[in-house]
Order: sequence, then C-alpha cells, then structure tokens
Amino acid sequence: MIAIVATMALLPGLYFAVLLFLAGLRRLFEWMDDRGWITYTGGGPTYGTIGNAALELQKIFEPGKQHVLEQKKTRRKKQAKPTST
Repeated sequence: MIAIVATMALLPGLYFAVLLFLAGLRRLFEWMDDRGWITYTGGGPTYGTIGNAALELQKIFEPGKQHVLEQKKTRRKKQAKPTST
C-alpha cells in the first residue's frame, strides 16, 4: 500500500519530465532545421499526404483503381517540368 502511494506521488513529476523532454527535443529539431542539417517543419501531415496514402492503400485492396494514382503522378510530373521558351 505504501509503495502504491509513493508511486502515485511521483507520477506528476514524471509527466512533467516527459513533457519537458519532448519540448526540448522539438526545440533541438527546430535548431537543427535552422542550421540546415535536417528538414523539420514541425507540422502534421497535409491533406495531400493523407490522400496519397489512401490512394496507395486503395491500390493494394482494389487493383483496378491503380489508374487514378498513375494519372496523379503524371499530372505532377507535367506541372513540375519547366517550360523552355
């Protein structure tokens, strides 16, 4: 019983330590991004990323829908090509 009470008393400090560690880790990643060592945006996935992941899953479960993913990829390639005039 005493061990449980002692453990419960340590939990708020443990939560605070984990939050402090995560905040420091995020700040470290931002600092490394500022120096150009890594690419870290700190943001969540965009709708385009989620949509592409859903299309990849659909390609696995419904192979007949693969043409949608192929059309998207070719459209992106056409948009990325610089026009020479």
